[in-house]
Amino acid sequence: MSDDITNMHITNNWVEAAISKKYIKYYEFKDFQNIEKIGNNPGKVYRAKWKNLKQYFVLKSFDLDNTFVKEIIQELEFNVHNNIIFSFGITNKGIKYDVNKNRYLQ
Repeated sequence: MSDDITNMHITNNWVEAAISKKYIKYYEFKDFQNIEKIGNNPGKVYRAKWKNLKQYFVLKSFDLDNTFVKEIIQELEFNVHNNIIFSFGITNKGIKYDVNKNRYLQ
């Protein structure tokens, strides 16, 4: 197995463990509606409504690669600042078992 695939499996395992230990809250992607791309620097940024709420939420995409866990940790660390939008949790586009196409949204 190549180093890249091994690292992706380690990253995926870390994310799954963080979700199961409730360090990161997981949301079903199917519960988001009216998804609209609003930016792409760095990564893709979307706005979406969650379930039947009138309020929009921001979804930021991450590629599952070697820097993914560092980005998630950085996002969670920034939650303590008043001027930074709070990170509520994580979701995925439903393709999480294809290691080469894994995308997570936060």
